[in-house]
Amino acid sequence: MKKIDFKKRVEELEIAGKVYEIEVSNYDFIKKSEVFVVELEESRQKLMNGGNVDDMLSCLKQMIDFVLGDYDRIWEEAGHNIHNMLDVAMAINDTLQTGLQYKIGKYL
Repeated sequence: MKKIDFKKRVEELEIAGKVYEIEVSNYDFIKKSEVFVVELEESRQKLMNGGNVDDMLSCLKQMIDFVLGDYDRIWEEAGHNIHNMLDVAMAINDTLQTGLQYKIGKYL
């Protein structure tokens, strides 16, 4: 008899000395995270065309709080630097993509 054990696929991301675990195998989590990535890109584009930096910061906060649950700590560690926070957002996106590619590559 074959046995199937269900596992969570977790990727680790270290930010300012703290290691965060990101579950990259949960469909609902991935779909919601993708929405944040799209919203962040849209707010970045608006900022480049004269938009408000607060809108982009709000998107960053929502994304980081959803994925890591620790926005305030990361914001303080980043020194309130918007570029540092964008680096965090891009690292989150890369981590999610890496997790998906691992699973897809394993089965295809």
